[in-house]
Amino acid sequence: MRRPLLLLLALAAIALACRAALPRLWPSNGLFATYTEGTSVLLRRTEPFIDGDRGRWPKAVLGKRFSVAWEGTIVFPRARVQLAVEAQPGVRLFLDGRPIAVANFPYDHNRPGWPPPENLPPGKHALRVAFDAPSAEAPGRVRLLWVSAGRRGLPEYVPPGMLFPAPPGEVDAARMVAHFGRAGALALGALALWSALAIFLYRRELRAFAAHLWETPGRRRALGLAALICIGACILRLHDLSGAGTTWDEDVHRSAGLDYVLNLLAFDFRESSWRWIPEHPTVTMLFYGLPALFEDGFPIERAAAALAGVATTGFVIALGRRLFDLATGLLAGALFAVFPIVLALHKNVSHEAVVGLTWMAALCAYLRALDRRTTRAFVGAGLCAGLAVASRATSGILVPISIALYALSELRRPRGERLSPVQPLVLVWAVAFASFVLVWPYLWTGTLAKIRHMFGVHGTVQLSELYFGHFLQRPPWHYLFVYFGITTPALVLFAVLVGIGRAARSRRYPDGVVVAWFLGAFLVALGPAIKDGIRYAFPAFGAAAILAARACLWVPRGPLVGALLWIYALASVLRVHPYYLDYFNELVGGPGRVHAKKQFETSWWGEGLAASTAYIDRHAPPGASIWLDAEPKHVMVWRDDLVRKDAPGADFVVHNDTAYTPPFATPGYEKVFEAQAAGAVMSQVWRRKP
Repeated sequence: MRRPLLLLLALAAIALACRAALPRLWPSNGLFATYTEGTSVLLRRTEPFIDGDRGRWPKAVLGKRFSVAWEGTIVFPRARVQLAVEAQPGVRLFLDGRPIAVANFPYDHNRPGWPPPENLPPGKHALRVAFDAPSAEAPGRVRLLWVSAGRRGLPEYVPPGMLFPAPPGEVDAARMVAHFGRAGALALGALALWSALAIFLYRRELRAFAAHLWETPGRRRALGLAALICIGACILRLHDLSGAGTTWDEDVHRSAGLDYVLNLLAFDFRESSWRWIPEHPTVTMLFYGLPALFEDGFPIERAAAALAGVATTGFVIALGRRLFDLATGLLAGALFAVFPIVLALHKNVSHEAVVGLTWMAALCAYLRALDRRTTRAFVGAGLCAGLAVASRATSGILVPISIALYALSELRRPRGERLSPVQPLVLVWAVAFASFVLVWPYLWTGTLAKIRHMFGVHGTVQLSELYFGHFLQRPPWHYLFVYFGITTPALVLFAVLVGIGRAARSRRYPDGVVVAWFLGAFLVALGPAIKDGIRYAFPAFGAAAILAARACLWVPRGPLVGALLWIYALASVLRVHPYYLDYFNELVGGPGRVHAKKQFETSWWGEGLAASTAYIDRHAPPGASIWLDAEPKHVMVWRDDLVRKDAPGADFVVHNDTAYTPPFATPGYEKVFEAQAAGAVMSQVWRRKP
């Protein structure tokens, strides 16, 4: 008990040190703040962040009805940036001396007549932010944020490297930094220090574990083969990492994650700082938030998602070996690495990459606890389950799965040796719930009401989508099963079905575990949050890979059959590169037929739009106009000199089949570019004829 307590104390000490160090990372950056009360000046100083709130205002102004003006220079790294504020009435923003309209957050203000935010030009601009405290007792809150081009989901804290207390003419362009790299280095240093302490405290256990893995030639060979599969999975995921372009929700995960990591470094646990996405918990956002500190884009976050996918592949191998044998684990890992939808979501700043990892970790920890049957093991399983649910609330399907696994585990034991459900279920899920709430400060007050609101949001967000050629609002019960059936390569699907049939007949504990895992993942269909494909049942793919591997190894020359199945699955993936999200198997005629017949969604995530805008960037003359007849519009980023003009007569048109408006009339235009995935059209560029 001493070591966990020591680690918690060390974590608290490191966090407090980060809080003290954070504002000192930018000693000469920020805006010059002047606090006044009437005609009296209370305080003058340079502040790297505009963030005034309860406990954040300077001590010199507390208890006074003050006014404050922040002045200096802000630099926009590209065109079409928008400024945003989270504030009470009384905040005013001036850019180059003129008042500007900004976005107001949070979204639920719903102020009638609130002006839309302005798209601001790139470069250096004089900025003045003025705020009057409503009263001395309640000074209110004001926070400056921005929304960068290509990220229209949520605002982000403005990097201090883009704020200067001097006028624009005195600002050195070489000092401009459009990211939080210094804060990222601080976070990595803190994480490395804490990890080093944990390794030191548990060095004996780690040394024993390494010796166990390496003690026999067979184990060394197994470790080497598993490493080769994971390296192959890593290469597949990192190759052409951003080839599909930016897709839906990547901006949301990045922006919220960046804000949340900065909150941790600032020791900021205010409710208002942790509600950027009240319908989604924090672990996924925090996972992407750390790499987001180092860049003004997505590649590093996508690389992090890819590495999470590689780790998940390792868990599939380990579980296959634990439940069955080494051959099953290796073949299952190899198949899991080349499932098209799995590969797609492992190259995307998605929930699924993180959910897959935390879900598998929770499953492994729970199965281990059922074998060891100790309080410590069950507490560890509960912590892992809590992190899985805190990655995405749909991981709550682990509750019925854990009940099924507990029943399977105890039924194989004599009646007198069976364990009561108190530890395997009550203890595990009490710890899970506590850890879920602990990692999300937004839930620290009004917990149950906010959880109900979270699920209520999922229940109200329903969009029309194509399903067997018809538009539907709420998917039917068979929706996820159908999508699994049409987005899994046909021969792999056949192997999965054979594996399920064989497992159902065997009645052995390992087979029951995998079937419960596979079918349990589809229980998410009973909740409100299923749409846009198989992604909500994403954990099912790990079980599917093991079931397919078992089917291959059941027949004569099983390893050869498994190798041929893997080659077929890899070929299926390569056919749609890099648009794996739009893979459909032979049962529905492939992506081309699905698109032509409009049977199911294609290009819904915005796949191919990056290729189209890149084509326009290369070929459009200066000042050309663009009509964005495509969705989602926010993922398209083009040259600063190009002008958006969503109306007939535009020089170029970007088109895909998900546009909500009636399509543009093609007479007068010629098609000059098309992005395809195995015959399915992702996006097109049309140019106005001379």
